[in-house]
Amino acid sequence: MKNDGIINYEKRLIAFIDLLGFKNAVNKTADGTIEGYNIKNNIDKIMNFNEGVQKINENSANAQIVNAETNERQPLTKTKITFFSDSMIISMPVDDKYYEQFLTKIVMFSTEYAKQGFLVRGGMTFDKLCHTGNICYGPAMNKAYILESTVANYPRIVVDNKAVKELGEIGKKFIVADKMDNMYILDYLYSKKCVHANNKYKKEKQEKELKKILNDLTEIKNNVDKNITKHKDNERILIKYQWYKNYYNDTVKKVEKDFSQPENYLNSYLIK
Repeated sequence: MKNDGIINYEKRLIAFIDLLGFKNAVNKTADGTIEGYNIKNNIDKIMNFNEGVQKINENSANAQIVNAETNERQPLTKTKITFFSDSMIISMPVDDKYYEQFLTKIVMFSTEYAKQGFLVRGGMTFDKLCHTGNICYGPAMNKAYILESTVANYPRIVVDNKAVKELGEIGKKFIVADKMDNMYILDYLYSKKCVHANNKYKKEKQEKELKKILNDLTEIKNNVDKNITKHKDNERILIKYQWYKNYYNDTVKKVEKDFSQPENYLNSYLIK
């Protein structure tokens, strides 16, 4: 019997991520102001970043390496990435050898967007999905979208219990319970930092890495400070930045501890 009309779903991890304020920012680029010009530069950087990562990901999916343990050939990545408008979808099939890579890519995107002035909101789940090229649909897509649009509420990537269970021990390096409501979230600011801090670097290399991290945090801090001031009379938007302020400040204190800095040494990096 033919399987015509039957969708070939597969179980996949998926994250649906939205850039907050992107549409309004795009409109601002057309008003001829200096602010609009600066926003356009930031958007261009994001578009170039997305394009570059997409090409690398596609090349990695087509390239193969030999697994030293099994002697089998396998792709460098199993991740699929789709961008559209102000959103992105990133997914991958069941294979725990690639889960850390999957999470690290989301961390990388989210941190880079924050540096360019765009905070992210998203949802991550694990369920049946069809993700081919720019086409993505299925129960997992629906759930990830619902998590992003109706559950996350703040600039955070919510991770549901299905995804937490599937990610297992690897997920514990990246996922924490939000102290506000105990909802599982991808701790993308701290994940990026702790990966480097926990490496057994020589002192001079660790100092160099810390400097780079603090440069990233400074860029994010400046953007958040600016938007808190800009939206001080808009409670709907301000509450989102207030949540992010707390999240960011917690990250600074974690970095301070992980890199064995004196207590309060990084206080100048905190958002007041």
